[in-house]
Amino acid sequence: MSSLFTIIKEKIKSSERHSISFYDFMALALYHPEWGYYSKEKKKVGKQGDFYTNSSVGSIFGETLAAVIAEMAKEFSHLKRVTVVEMGGGTGELMKQILEEWKTTFPNFDKKISLVMIEKSSYHRSVQKEKLADYPVVWYEDWEEFVRIEGNVKGIVYSNELFDAFPVYMIERVKDDWKEVRISWDDAGECLTEFKQELKNQEVINFLEEQKLNLPNIQQYRVEVNLDAVQLINKLSLGLAEGYLITIDYGYAHEELYMPERQRGTLMCYKEHLALENPLEQPGEMDMTTHINFSTLIAEGEKLGLKNLGLFSQSQFLINAGILDKLADHQDPNPFSAVSRRNRAIRQLIFPGGMGDTFKVLVQMKGKVSNKLQKLQPRGWFK
Repeated sequence: MSSLFTIIKEKIKSSERHSISFYDFMALALYHPEWGYYSKEKKKVGKQGDFYTNSSVGSIFGETLAAVIAEMAKEFSHLKRVTVVEMGGGTGELMKQILEEWKTTFPNFDKKISLVMIEKSSYHRSVQKEKLADYPVVWYEDWEEFVRIEGNVKGIVYSNELFDAFPVYMIERVKDDWKEVRISWDDAGECLTEFKQELKNQEVINFLEEQKLNLPNIQQYRVEVNLDAVQLINKLSLGLAEGYLITIDYGYAHEELYMPERQRGTLMCYKEHLALENPLEQPGEMDMTTHINFSTLIAEGEKLGLKNLGLFSQSQFLINAGILDKLADHQDPNPFSAVSRRNRAIRQLIFPGGMGDTFKVLVQMKGKVSNKLQKLQPRGWFK
């Protein structure tokens, strides 16, 4: 039995209800400071890791996003410097792709841009610092620390697969009521097991009340409640004085998220590029993720002054931003040549049925910056 199993077991045994919330289980599995998945010193992204992300299929994603952020930065030409913040940057690869692109397309960007990485994991901060050693990047552990020290932001804040990795509460419809799916310990089987109990968390109850018209009346229908996403969008809304917020992630608007066929929710686990069904079997050894509710991010943001500029599929966002201009005509029969790999990466990022559909991009703005950005205007088949 792993050390993390022992920690979870002891937490359950000492609990008044002899169980812990799925939120607490997921938080330990992903973020325990020593044994959590994201805290461990191991490669997680790419061929040698557990999953791929859009920035791991080549530099083209970062190059295209760089053009969008550069256009946004022009809105701050009246300032000496504009701040660009990446939240939860993982390996730092996406930020590096953006900065490498700016070397040729955004002259003297280092004199105009203040670069900030916000990263909770000490392991990933060390990886980022090594990868971005040639650039004037400043690191903070969390958004609150950054705003407290630097003040409210004027600039651009972006994240890629951040919200979907937050711990969630799990609820399930039982007859005419909602029950909380909690985690308990099975002494006979010497394993973790699910246990449904009365829902007592008032914040979760309030969330369900807000979503009741969207949730299908289906027995055993499961819903993940991501309260951390709500809290972060509120903190970002308050800390962004003026500028843009770009959120790239798995998820849907609520009409699509709560479709009847998603009866068992959206929780997924990944290890060595295999999808695993049982999140209780290997805590700390696999990635755990849920699709986020973009409708909630939009609604919460609007309460605090964030205006929605669009919720795009990744395909739509990248094509609008000009990724098809980067396709190259060639006669090289070698499928492993640089141009062949580049064209293949573009197809992988935008084709329906893959990353182009599963990733969404939410763009929000605050203040007097333009809401008519050229890089967001419909192009290609989205006209």
